[in-house]
Amino acid sequence: LDGLRSELSAGHTVVALIVPGHFVLIEAIEQDASIVVWDANASGILKPGKRTYTLLEWAALWQDGYCLVLPGLPPA
Repeated sequence: LDGLRSELSAGHTVVALIVPGHFVLIEAIEQDASIVVWDANASGILKPGKRTYTLLEWAALWQDGYCLVLPGLPPA
């Protein structure tokens, strides 16, 4: 989680591919190590929202997952 936390604190957008081939945006890693994501299907098919996963839930979802880190835009 330290790597994800450092990317987020640097202002980068982190897109995670989780099982079974679903993409989410990682929004935050909380003090208790829970992971907050924006999910296009959080409340059902094509009903977006935020979801929070415990560390164990995240580990199960992201066991073979990948992340894409998009650098933040420089200040104007």
